[in-house]
Amino acid sequence: MTDGSKRNCTPGYSGRYPENTIAAFQAACELEFTHLELDVHLSKDGIPMVLHDKTLDRMTDGKGLVKDYTSEVLSRFRVGGTEVIPTLEEVLLLLKDRLIVRIEISKRENCTPDWSRRYRMWCARRGCSSRCM
Repeated sequence: MTDGSKRNCTPGYSGRYPENTIAAFQAACELEFTHLELDVHLSKDGIPMVLHDKTLDRMTDGKGLVKDYTSEVLSRFRVGGTEVIPTLEEVLLLLKDRLIVRIEISKRENCTPDWSRRYRMWCARRGCSSRCM
């Protein structure tokens, strides 16, 4: 809690649910958090995936680097035994009009000019540009 009226949550409601998962983000919404931080890594096929670490080893039942797998394969790994690794699109569609989202793009090499442009266009088309930092 920051000023008594805003509730910040990083990354999602991770005290009860695996961090950076749909369950954690949904719980943050239900608990009326106003701000959320999440981490993004690009998959082998260039899809932004929401996962804290650049490797799968600590948080999932997979091994290796996120960037070495396609988004389809990444979506099969389990986080905390029950949740899947969500795409940034899935998370932003869930959170649209509900929370202000701070997206932490891990490792500057992930944030290419092309990716940044595609991300901004995607947010604008879905009306969530003003809610993402």
